[in-house]
Amino acid sequence: MSEKKMVRRSVAVSLGIGCIILVAGLVGTLTVLNGANSQITSLQKQSNDWSNIANLNESEIWANNQTILIAPYDSYMHQNHLDFIERTIYSGYVEIDLQANTTLYYFQIQYQYAGQRFYIDRFETFNCDDTYFPIASLPHSLEVGFAISIYNNSTDFLKGNLTITYYY
Repeated sequence: MSEKKMVRRSVAVSLGIGCIILVAGLVGTLTVLNGANSQITSLQKQSNDWSNIANLNESEIWANNQTILIAPYDSYMHQNHLDFIERTIYSGYVEIDLQANTTLYYFQIQYQYAGQRFYIDRFETFNCDDTYFPIASLPHSLEVGFAISIYNNSTDFLKGNLTITYYY
């Protein structure tokens, strides 16, 4: 006769409970690691975004080959101009590309904060294709309005295509 070896019922239950606890611990550990991986990925993306901003690798197009028309200069009235106003929170620079029918125009750059405009720079054009202006931002928590004005000094209408790109 063959002898059957039997394990006590309490030992079998204990081993079953131990296996359940081990599986639950493994599932919990994998869940925690998955959450940590998601957090690491998020932090790496944030770090890459900040690095791009620090290296001026980010940009926004404020005007994309936009057709503009500015009336002729009139010495009896205010100079005719066109304003582009955007908001910035990062330091960087603006590239202005105006392909126009005349070179008798100039750009004026201004900051706008708390309802006031602050004159920054004026650039007379001399057959330039691209013009660059620096932007210095206020502390990160403050958004600043940034105005680019294009003035027509010609006795003819200023007609052209304008592209403005903000690099930050």
